[in-house]
Amino acid sequence: AGRSHERVGTRGRRTTLRVEDGVVIDVELLDLSASGASIATPARPPIGSFVVAGKTRAIVRRHHEHGIGLQFLSLLSPEAMRDRFP
Repeated sequence: AGRSHERVGTRGRRTTLRVEDGVVIDVELLDLSASGASIATPARPPIGSFVVAGKTRAIVRRHHEHGIGLQFLSLLSPEAMRDRFP
């Protein structure tokens, strides 16, 4: 299955990740699309758990070598992507 939304490279940009127990961690945003993001973090919240990346609610969809892949609960417009992940 191909990606439905173009990804924007964001390597080096920082954001925060709030996991279900309320812990907030500083993470690197690897890439971003209207529907999700890839985040570099040693944290491995359970797949299917809800998190907040920056100001955006998301579900953890996968774990990868450098961190986690997230699916946003709603699609972000280009303006919202800039606003929520400056």
